[in-house]
Amino acid sequence: MDTALRVAALMRQVSLAGGFATLLRRGDEARGDILIQVRGRDDVATWGVEGQLPSADGQRAARFVDLSARVGTDPHAADAYASRRVAADPDLWIVELEGVDAARVLNP
Repeated sequence: MDTALRVAALMRQVSLAGGFATLLRRGDEARGDILIQVRGRDDVATWGVEGQLPSADGQRAARFVDLSARVGTDPHAADAYASRRVAADPDLWIVELEGVDAARVLNP
């Protein structure tokens, strides 16, 4: 599935689950990776960052992996991580989710 279609489907799933999804950065339509930043429902700095990681065969993993242990939960750390990823991968898409259980929506 191309990335633009996957992002559109993800944003629709979030909406149906009662949350909000905002496209922060559009990457390559067909082959960009997707980075997810999650903000908690209480609007406190409960951030998590999710991303697709390459598998052993070099393909993108079908599931999202929680990267918050590596990145931290501070919003500034999440933004800095996203900036580093964009510098390394200009095809990257970034989507922010709010008010939804990310684990349930991202990996049903």
